[in-house]
Amino acid sequence: MSRRPARSPRRIRLYPLEEGRPGHAYSVGDLLVPVHGQDGALWTLQSIREDGRKGFGKGGRLAGGSFTIGDLDQAGPLVIAEGFATGATLHELTGQPVAVAFNAGNLGKVAEAYRARFPDRPLVIAGDNDHQAPRQLGPDGQPRKNVGAEKAREAAAAVQGFALLPAFDETSRGTDWNDLAHEQGVETTSALLAEGLGRATLQHGGLTAEHEEIAQQMANNQQMEKNRERELAQEQIQDLGLGR
Repeated sequence: MSRRPARSPRRIRLYPLEEGRPGHAYSVGDLLVPVHGQDGALWTLQSIREDGRKGFGKGGRLAGGSFTIGDLDQAGPLVIAEGFATGATLHELTGQPVAVAFNAGNLGKVAEAYRARFPDRPLVIAGDNDHQAPRQLGPDGQPRKNVGAEKAREAAAAVQGFALLPAFDETSRGTDWNDLAHEQGVETTSALLAEGLGRATLQHGGLTAEHEEIAQQMANNQQMEKNRERELAQEQIQDLGLGR
């Protein structure tokens, strides 16, 4: 008795035709993660398939968009991560709200969006550490870049935030905090994250105090300048005999 060939997963088109071309289609069973703007508007959806492949809805917007896990009104640092799985792990282990940026290239734009929204809050970029990349040669014969680490540090520097990267043994194939939790265990990873967030909070407090001191000094200098101008004006009035 012959067997029928297995059917490929049924696909659902969530977007209409665009200029006569089919919109992005998702497989039944895909995990769909929404991408929101700071105003809460839905920009697009990321699909994560069982085999790990990821994709975004055709015609959607990603730059600066994110998906938040946890309560943004909760006190303490806001953590920004690349992928959804990493973000979920970070929230589970720290209890802090996490913004998922979806890829390394979007970390900077997401960090800037949240800095504008929370000007006085510690922002921690819990980036990936593609530590194996520099041990490999690219098409140009040069070592590949550790894109995850570079983008995390750039994003942190741009918003006066803090880059927090997982450290791996050189033989490890891991790249993110989710991988580290699998390799070193939840307790060890939680302790590392707690220490990192604590250092970030203390450093942010120091930066804030320094900025307040500078601002106060500037205000004092301005007030001294105004007082001096008043004194000079009074002296000129007296010299002209107008104050008698």
